[in-house]
Amino acid sequence: MVEQISSPEIFVNNATYSEFPAYHIIIPGMSEINTKENWKIIERGINYDKVCKIVQYKLKSISKEEAEFVIKYICNSNLENNMQLKNLLYDIRVKDECIYGMVTIDLFLCLLYLKVQDYEKAAKSLSDYNKGLDKNNENSRYYFCFELFLCLIASGVEKERGITYMTKFYDETIVQMVVDDFDHNPFEHFEPLLCKKNCVSCSHQGYCITKTEKKMYSKIKGSLKNGN
Repeated sequence: MVEQISSPEIFVNNATYSEFPAYHIIIPGMSEINTKENWKIIERGINYDKVCKIVQYKLKSISKEEAEFVIKYICNSNLENNMQLKNLLYDIRVKDECIYGMVTIDLFLCLLYLKVQDYEKAAKSLSDYNKGLDKNNENSRYYFCFELFLCLIASGVEKERGITYMTKFYDETIVQMVVDDFDHNPFEHFEPLLCKKNCVSCSHQGYCITKTEKKMYSKIKGSLKNGN
């Protein structure tokens, strides 16, 4: 949280998310290239902050309005399609094997469009994601099957008819997985990442890298104390 500490305006943001103390000091007109009167820059920063909080804390229960807000932000930004979603987390950093590390922006957009039931754009986003997949890889067939299903739904094909059509090209098990996921919350597996500041009892310690940072900090601090 940014706090004003003096007049004229000087703001300090406590950006400490591990054992490394970190503070962002903002002196309007001096700390940034753009002056504080550039409200578009300020608004973009506020929106980015809001998006990061939604991604980290609210995806599992995200509302349609929040999903539309995040979609608008991403579409108006210059984020790379293959950027990992973990880069939009607010105050925690995770390993690649966490779901936030495995999902890219284009796949994330697909899930957001599913939330707002815009199946045409969901199919387009998934198509962009699938361009980076190997069609011959068995694990990729699920995504290509899902893309086909979304294209059918977006074109007005009835769900049951679409399922029948897909079974001509894909195994029934994969088709059922696609249909089940389509019928459920697209963000069902995105649990909120609440940093407890206590790595020992934290349920995220398996994929959070804060614990590793603390170990590094302790070693550096110990070396300095010993004069090494």
